[in-house]
Amino acid sequence: MRVGLVRWAYAEVPHIEGMKVTARVMNGDDHEVELPEDATYARLLDEIGENPEAAVVVVDGRPVPEDARIDDEVREVKVMRTISGGRGRRMRTVSGGRGRR
Repeated sequence: MRVGLVRWAYAEVPHIEGMKVTARVMNGDDHEVELPEDATYARLLDEIGENPEAAVVVVDGRPVPEDARIDDEVREVKVMRTISGGRGRRMRTVSGGRGRR
C-alpha cells in the first residue's frame, strides 16, 4: 500500500465584516457592538448584558420585537429597561367634593 503526501493548499479566508451598532441604554452606558449580519435584537441585548425580558429595544422611536433581525441600515438603538412587579401602596381615590382620603 502506498501512502502519498498530503498537499495543503493555503487560501486566504476573507474577513467577513459584521455590522457595528451603538446601543444607548437609557440611564446607563453606551455600548458599541459588532454583530454578524443576521443578528437579532435579542443577540444585541445579550452582547450588552441586558435581559430581553427586562428591556425593550427602540429604533426610530418604535419598539422592535427581540426576535427581529437588525436591519443593515440600523446603526444606533435605544435600550429601555422596564420596571415591573413589587408590592406598593395602594392609592385611594377621592370621591365627592370634601377632599377626604
